[in-house]
Amino acid sequence: MNGYAEWDLLKLDWRYYITATFPLKTSRDRATKVWNYFTNKLARMTLSSREARGRGLPWIRSIETHSSGGVDIHALIKTQLAAPKVVALWRRCAGSGICDVRVYNPARDALGYVTKSGDVELARYFNRNELPTA
Repeated sequence: MNGYAEWDLLKLDWRYYITATFPLKTSRDRATKVWNYFTNKLARMTLSSREARGRGLPWIRSIETHSSGGVDIHALIKTQLAAPKVVALWRRCAGSGICDVRVYNPARDALGYVTKSGDVELARYFNRNELPTA
């Protein structure tokens, strides 16, 4: 068990567990930029302008590197947008790719899976001063 998975502030009523891929081999830097663009657009679609610019949506993600050198993203996100719209938005932001969106089930330990990677990033929604030590 890692520090993130034990952090009470991450034990939210998450809506979706997402696995997002890219149509071509992608670097970690580009994956991070695409994810940030995607979550910012998602926030603007579902929150008031003030909320979207301020705290934004709660999410936590990790980037997983494969032996091929490509990457994919595993994430938990809290949004009211329907899953097909989340998928369509990801495909527009990433230039296609696969986006598997599943309703979050805490019994399946998606939080543990997302946080097992060393490359975990939290949304600005969370207070960075309260990060756990891994």
